[in-house]
Formats: sequence, C-alpha cells, structure tokens
Amino acid sequence: MNFTKPIALAVLSGFILFSCKKNDTTPATPASLLSRKWKESDVTVVIGGVPSSVFSQQQVCQVDNIYEFVANNTFSITEGATKCSPTDPDVVATGSWALQDNNTKLSVTDNVNGTQVFNLVTLTSSSLVLSDSVVISGVHTLGTLYFKPQ
Repeated sequence: MNFTKPIALAVLSGFILFSCKKNDTTPATPASLLSRKWKESDVTVVIGGVPSSVFSQQQVCQVDNIYEFVANNTFSITEGATKCSPTDPDVVATGSWALQDNNTKLSVTDNVNGTQVFNLVTLTSSSLVLSDSVVISGVHTLGTLYFKPQ
C-alpha cells in the first residue's frame, strides 16, 4: 500500500493550517499612530500670506532631535546625533500629550515650553503634520511642522 500521497497531503495541510496568520483588522487609532518616534522633516511659515520653508535656517543640532510620543501619554524630546553644546543633556524636554477636540488638536505640556496646543493636520503611519497660528509683531503667522517616523 502506498502511503506517500496521504502523508504528503497531511503534512502540506498542516503547513497551510499553521502558517496562515489571522489578519489584524483592528483599525489604527490616532493615539496608536502618534505613539512612536518622530523627527522633523520640514518647518514652514506663512507670513502675510506668503509661505516659506524655514527648516534649513534651523541649527543642525535642533533638526535632528527625536520626538517620542508614548502610548501612556508621556513624551520626550531627545538630542539626535548632533548636540548644540557637548554639555547639553541627552533629553531636551519631557512631558505629557493628549489628543483633544475629537482628535483634531494635540496638546503638549513639557518642562521647557509649558502647554502648547497644535492643530493636528495629518496623522498617518508615515506622516505627522502640526500647525499653529500666532501673532508676531502684529503680523498673523501660521507655522507648520512636518514629521517623519523614525
């Protein structure tokens, strides 16, 4: 009697059965999308209706900083590869974050800048965009911060 085919089918069925993974159909939440490390990729300002990128005008020691939002609503900003001064601490700021107004705003409170509330323009697994309007010397200014995941 030839048992080769039934045994081969049983082994093949076992491989198929145990190699199949259940698809994770749980949609990502804004909090889970935010909870990771981010690095600035651009900073733009609109002054008097005129947009411009100011990213290249920042110091290298600032644009390589890492922003980490943790699922427990804490966050930190750490120095990247370049420090402004060798004696600067590795951790620039620490604090907490919260999504507000039906996930359209991000509130960040840290030990350096206090509380800031940003408009949450874009939040995906590959992009974080925040904006804020301020008046500087009587001129309405819109700043937009672009981040990429690390």
